Amino acid sequence: MPRYNPSVPESGSLVAVLKRHRKAFAPVIPFNLGAGNPLVFDLTSANRELEQVRIHDTVAFTEYLFEQIACRELPVGIGRWDEDRVQYRHSPLFDDATERRSVHLGIDLFVAPGTPVHVPLAGRLHSLADNDRLGDYGPTIILEHRLDGIPFFTLYGHLSRPSLEGLEPGRAFSAGDRLGWIGERTRTAAGPRTCTSRSSPTCRAWRATSRAWPRRPSARACSTSARTPT
Repeated sequence: MPRYNPSVPESGSLVAVLKRHRKAFAPVIPFNLGAGNPLVFDLTSANRELEQVRIHDTVAFTEYLFEQIACRELPVGIGRWDEDRVQYRHSPLFDDATERRSVHLGIDLFVAPGTPVHVPLAGRLHSLADNDRLGDYGPTIILEHRLDGIPFFTLYGHLSRPSLEGLEPGRAFSAGDRLGWIGERTRTAAGPRTCTSRSSPTCRAWRATSRAWPRRPSARACSTSARTPT
C-alpha cells in the first residue's frame, strides 16, 4: 500500500491519504449506494419546489424529503457537499454575528430512524455530547483517526440517545463496528440524513440524523426536480 512520501507534499494531504486507503473504508450505512439510482436532492434556491415547502418546519420538510425517497427503490437520499442551502439562511444556528454560513460542509445520506451507523475506519472516541439547540447536531459522537501519520476526525450527529450510553473517550473502534443508530425526529435535527465529510484536526466530518419515515406517497407526490447521479 502506498505510504506518505515527505518529498511529495501532496501525498501527505488528507485527501490524498484517504484516496490511498479508500479500499479500507467500511460502509457507514447498510445500503449499497452503487446499486440502483439513489436520489440526489437539490436544496439550493434553484429548486423552486422548496418555495412550496415549509423548510424550517422539521415535520413538513421531512415529509417532503421522504416522499421523494419513497418513490425510489433504494431507501436513501443524497444531499450534496458544498451546496448553498436555503434552509440555513436566517437560521439562528447559522446566521448570527459570530458565524454566518449557508454552505453545507458534508454529504448527506437521508435514511430512516433506527438505521445503524457504522465506523468507516479504525479510530478512538474523541468526545461525545448531546447538542440540543434548535437545528444542532443532537446526540453527537466524534472519532479520531490517524492514517500515514496524519490525524483527522469524523463526526456523527443526530444519533439516537441510546447511542451515547456506555461510551467514554478513548474507546477503540474498528472499521465496520456499529457506532450507534439514526435518531428519531427531534427539534435538533435539521433534516433526516447521515451526513459525511472529512476534516483534519477541526472535528467536522461524518454525522448522522433522521426523522420519522412517512407513509409511501401517491405517484403524484413524486418530484422530478431531484436527480440521479451522473
